[in-house]
Amino acid sequence: MFKQLITFLSTVLIFILITHSILYFSFINFLNIKVPKAKLIFLILLFLAGSSFFISSLLIHFFDNFLMRIYYIISGLWYGFIVYLLISILILWILKISFSFFTDNTIFYLTIFFCFISFCITCFGFYNACNIRITDVNVKIKDLPDIWNRKKIVHISDLHLGGAWGSRYLKKIITQINSIDAEMILITGDIFDGAAGNFSKYIELLKSLTARKGVYFTSGNHEVYAGSKKITAALEKAGIVVLDNDIRNIDGLQLIGIRYPDFYNAKDTKFKITEHASYRKAPSILMFHTPTDITDIINNPVTTHSKTYFSADTDFRKAKQTGVSLQLSGHTHKGQFFPFNIITKRIFNGYDYGLHKSDDFHIYTTSGAGTWGPPLRIGSKSEIAVITLNKD
Repeated sequence: MFKQLITFLSTVLIFILITHSILYFSFINFLNIKVPKAKLIFLILLFLAGSSFFISSLLIHFFDNFLMRIYYIISGLWYGFIVYLLISILILWILKISFSFFTDNTIFYLTIFFCFISFCITCFGFYNACNIRITDVNVKIKDLPDIWNRKKIVHISDLHLGGAWGSRYLKKIITQINSIDAEMILITGDIFDGAAGNFSKYIELLKSLTARKGVYFTSGNHEVYAGSKKITAALEKAGIVVLDNDIRNIDGLQLIGIRYPDFYNAKDTKFKITEHASYRKAPSILMFHTPTDITDIINNPVTTHSKTYFSADTDFRKAKQTGVSLQLSGHTHKGQFFPFNIITKRIFNGYDYGLHKSDDFHIYTTSGAGTWGPPLRIGSKSEIAVITLNKD
């Protein structure tokens, strides 16, 4: 695990160094900056911006206040902004190299223009991320008990509380959810962000989530990073049922929860659904963080993590064999913002968002209610999914 962490951090640092170097040399060229002092100031500003997210992610653990949260948000927005600056730089270099009539003076003004457009796109992305939409989904389930026909279930995932999104955002989400008057609330992981050092301040708010047949949670990868045990304890204090590798039968509807594979507890990954004491052949909803297939035994959690990010298994063979009627997942954020929407769609073979059906098996992947890293939404939305169950 330590080796993988070092490799990941090294890759991220190299990427940041390369991208900021491209920014520096490109803008020095495009803006015709020749004064050494001006170059030095620009270099220092880029260094401060480039290191800001690491610094804010560390400091917010110790100083979780309004000013620190603003710093954290701005540092995250910078990394979204830089994506569109890099796209602008690519266009500008193509124009400068390919067309001789684009003089240095023209490139100068085009650079200012593209920077302004990139800034506007980033501002819109932040505004869009702050607005939570309700998405209505209708699912027909074979042999659904009459008691569940036309009943509503709320599905949320990936709130990532703790960094950009705090108590005010959670209150807003809870108000919207409670107004739906759902039978159940199902949360499929990543409720907290890695920056959430203090979970206790959210407990009272989470207690106010209401649904006639309960609130259920299964873990995601960020629960693994932040510490599954302490998050489980916090959620249970809030009255939320943590359904990690467990099954509940609720008025003839079977609810199955599979936790995200744990880096730190590789020996405790065996879970055979069909051998569980509560399992029976019945209409079933599976809660699993990633829109991928499940396995009875996860032998190597590290490999499973890697496959989720680079070669997702989306044949859903095991889920279908188990008799799952509807799988609920999150994790992808639908790429969160362009151009990453294209990447997640490719990795998850189109299952990165929305409702999909194969025979009697359905899967709904939500784009999530919060964000990770840059608090931007471009080509995706922060959503609460309201799923209405119908008899087939």
